[in-house]
Amino acid sequence: MPFEHRQRVRFHQSDPAGVLFFGRVFELVQATYEDLCRTAGIDIDGLMRQSTHTTPVIHAEADYRRAIRVGEEVVVRAEIERLGTTSITLLYNVVGLDGESRATVRVVHVFVDADTWRKVAIPADVRNRLVPFATSTEAAPSTGAREPSG
Repeated sequence: MPFEHRQRVRFHQSDPAGVLFFGRVFELVQATYEDLCRTAGIDIDGLMRQSTHTTPVIHAEADYRRAIRVGEEVVVRAEIERLGTTSITLLYNVVGLDGESRATVRVVHVFVDADTWRKVAIPADVRNRLVPFATSTEAAPSTGAREPSG
């Protein structure tokens, strides 16, 4: 089930032509990711404080389809394209209120131990909260199991 987050493009996010600066699309999707986690009941602020584990981005890509202008409202639709054992791949579609796609963005987060930064299995409680937003899931690992590194 996709998660939707409506946002307005602000002046400080634009380039001199009044269009969303290309790198700022990642701000839009990050805000959507944080709200998706909060909606799912995940303590995203705790994850970002790196208490026991954290979720750094290991890959990000964006395809731009149409200009997003200052003042324009867009809906960022997010779904978990892949819910793996140690990582999640989120696919975002940034859509104008006219229904036309402005950009698509794919971001991969990996779960790591906050002290060692080694990959760890997605905690069961977090995983269970993400499943409703996933289009593809891998079987949850047994206790203590980890994906091979590399």
